[in-house]
Amino acid sequence: ELTGVSAATMLGKGDYEYALPFYGERRPILLDLIFEPDAVIEQKYSHIVRDNDALIAETTLSHLHGREVTLFGKASPLYNTHGDIVGAIEAIRDITDRKKAEDELRAAYEQITASEEELRGQLDTLEESEQRIKENASRLRFMLGFYDRADEDKKDLLNFAVDGAGTITSSPLGYLAFLNDDESELSMYAWSKSTMKECSLQEKPLVYKTAKTGLWGEAVRQRKPVITNDYAAPSSVKKGYPPGHPEIIRHMNIPVLDGGHVVMVAGVANKSQAYTEDDVEQLSLLMQGLWQALQQRQIKQELYESEENYRTILNNIQDIFYRSDTLGNLVMASPSITELLGYDSLNEVIGKNIAKEFWSLPEQRQKFIDELEKHGSVKNFEAVLRRKDGRTITVATSSHFYYAKDGSVAGTEGIFHDVTVIRAADQQIHLLASLIDLSPASITVHDSEGRFLYANQRAFDLHGYTREEFMALNLHKIDIPASEELINQRITSFKQTGIVSFDVEHFRKDGSHLPLHVMAQMTRWMDREVILSVASDRSERIIADRILFEREEQYRKLFEQSNDAIFVADPKTRTITDCNRKAELITGYSRSEIIGMPVATLHPEDVRAVTMEHFQKFLQGMTNSVESALLTRDGRRVEVSVNAGPVEVGGHILLIGTFRDITEQKRVEDALRGANLKLNLLSSITRHDLTNQLTILQGYAQIAAMEKNNPFMADYLARIINSANIMARQIEFTRMYQELG
Repeated sequence: ELTGVSAATMLGKGDYEYALPFYGERRPILLDLIFEPDAVIEQKYSHIVRDNDALIAETTLSHLHGREVTLFGKASPLYNTHGDIVGAIEAIRDITDRKKAEDELRAAYEQITASEEELRGQLDTLEESEQRIKENASRLRFMLGFYDRADEDKKDLLNFAVDGAGTITSSPLGYLAFLNDDESELSMYAWSKSTMKECSLQEKPLVYKTAKTGLWGEAVRQRKPVITNDYAAPSSVKKGYPPGHPEIIRHMNIPVLDGGHVVMVAGVANKSQAYTEDDVEQLSLLMQGLWQALQQRQIKQELYESEENYRTILNNIQDIFYRSDTLGNLVMASPSITELLGYDSLNEVIGKNIAKEFWSLPEQRQKFIDELEKHGSVKNFEAVLRRKDGRTITVATSSHFYYAKDGSVAGTEGIFHDVTVIRAADQQIHLLASLIDLSPASITVHDSEGRFLYANQRAFDLHGYTREEFMALNLHKIDIPASEELINQRITSFKQTGIVSFDVEHFRKDGSHLPLHVMAQMTRWMDREVILSVASDRSERIIADRILFEREEQYRKLFEQSNDAIFVADPKTRTITDCNRKAELITGYSRSEIIGMPVATLHPEDVRAVTMEHFQKFLQGMTNSVESALLTRDGRRVEVSVNAGPVEVGGHILLIGTFRDITEQKRVEDALRGANLKLNLLSSITRHDLTNQLTILQGYAQIAAMEKNNPFMADYLARIINSANIMARQIEFTRMYQELG
């Protein structure tokens, strides 16, 4: 039926007779090609598929029944019972109608695809807008995260920032580096997790010379963001990277400037699509937020260190350690709990039920218990506690179950850390973050003429204007004259570098000055070139700097005006690093001569060994004073009483010692000791003479007592003997007193 030729006319025929009805020529058909390579089969057939030893293919014929047909064939070898090939079999099917249906279906699909592409274009536009919103939300989450992590380890904060840079730019690789003061070196502080995983370098350099860096150092040299969307393309500034470094496909990095200096570089790499100015803007805003958080962290650290130097340990704020039983009754707590919760003594607190007496919000306590029961511990769980006077405080607690010897839960223990001030600041930030990006800083957009196109609520609040009043102003009107004169110069700088950092002062509505630190860059907004500025209020920083300076001045006055000599030594080098005026007067050396002098050199040879032993004990916490001696410039020996203790300054441990001149005291003690010796000698001689005379007196009295018949003589003798006995006891008392020294 397929060919119009009967089977009988083909059976038993050779020389490819069976191919004539199908192909009009003698040629191999599919069953003849089973064991041929695909390259040979492709000359006659298409859509070739092998299924074990079966061969499947298609072919198109134009002459069967006067029309074009498509045939589907499947050929397989035939085997006898011994597994030997004895022939082959082929099945042929006309699939012309099916192919025609497939072509029609394909045409319909292409038409649907065209419509789909049009719809997809509209969807892409919507998705781009949605992605922009997500990017802003993501950046906000990370910026707020900087403040949440303000008290955590700096390395964790920087790693969090690198992860944020990768997230908001959709980049798997990222890094963060800081510049030294003269911008000659970059110190790598953090890499993204993907970078660490892909990099197989055994030793990763931490410090790089800026002049020797390649593309990723261009952001420092050009002082503006640098985008490289084809890293493989030739470049005169590219230095390549060592074997084992992750492959870089595309790269972008931005500088962070402060006061005209590049202080930090953030970079990302290998985004699946090309980097754009949107990526630059998102990454720049994120890193500006990070830099502000780091500056606030640095100010807090400096204030804390100054407080440590100025105050004693007893004045430091302490966290609370607590332990409660399974019923929530307090069984143990550190003394600091009394101050935090306003109680008079620790005994007044022990035994109270934590849930009933201290937790202000029952539902918060229940959530805390649920988390404990679920995980066995909680970290940085925030709670509101009630003081004795009824006021509330906010604390962060890291707590866990503790267990009895039999393995059962015995209760809960942990730490309460007062975060009332921090949370109050957070609430203020959240209140101020009321516009699109919820930034805690003043954000404005203005054109090159100074006309404001956008400002957030923080900008209105800082300047004291309503929205309508502020938006009607011009930048030239709110800049004080000294700052206003530099506006055009800054705009020129924007156009050259793309981003700048500087300090300015604005007029508030009431006429007072508002000090600001501004990070600004050129960008495009609503199809026009504008300047985006992020400004933070420097008032608190100025106050903090002044407080820090005043405290340092007080510390220096106490140091210099002390009546005792004070020396500061480095425990690692055991050399003097500082001293006061009294130290100069006692030793005869000038301060410049003393600084750098080994500690042992200041002491006579006979006390140097024991002095260095005391040096080590003071470092380990010894608090009692010891006697020693100083060796002056002219070789005199000065006896001193020494007390010392360790203190941390700028992350380094130093030993501060006070030396009191006791030379006069020692001279007086020696004089008293000599006088006592002389008195003891005089007492001994006197007592000896008195004893001799007393012995004679007692002897004569005993002889006289023999005259018993004389009544008057007996009375006198009794009085003589009584007086002699009194003298004997007094002499014995002087002997005992002499022996006491």
